[in-house]
Amino acid sequence: MARARALPCPAGGYLQVRTEHVMQQFGELLQGLRLPAYWRDMVREQMIEAAQKAGFDQEAMEREKERLRLKRGRILKQHRDGYIEDEEMEAEVAAVELALRALEVPETNGRLVDSRDGRGTPRYGHAYLGTWRA
Repeated sequence: MARARALPCPAGGYLQVRTEHVMQQFGELLQGLRLPAYWRDMVREQMIEAAQKAGFDQEAMEREKERLRLKRGRILKQHRDGYIEDEEMEAEVAAVELALRALEVPETNGRLVDSRDGRGTPRYGHAYLGTWRA
C-alpha cells in the first residue's frame, strides 16, 4: 500500500513489523500523551452525568444492595437452622453475590465503571479512554 501511494515505508514494503519496534513507537506515543492529574475525577464525573441522564438512581442501587445483603443473611440463617441444605444455600448465596457484583459495577450505554476503588476508575481491559465496551 505504501508503494502504491509512493510513501516511504520503514518496514521496507514487508507486511511484518518487529514487535520491539512497535512497542518502542507506542511507548514514545504514550510518553507524549499528557493527562491532567485529576483525569480520573473528570472521567468519573462524566460517567455519573451520563448515568443520571440515562435514569440511573444511586439511592435505588444502594437500597437494592442492602436488600441483597439482608437476603444473604437470611439464607445463611435458614441454613444454620437446618431449613435448607448445603447445595441450595450455596446456589442462593452465589446468586446473591452475583447480583451484588453486578450492582458494584454500574453500566451506562455500554460503559463500565469499576467503583470498588471509590473513584470510578474505568475497568482496564473493558474500557479504553472514550471507546467504552461491555
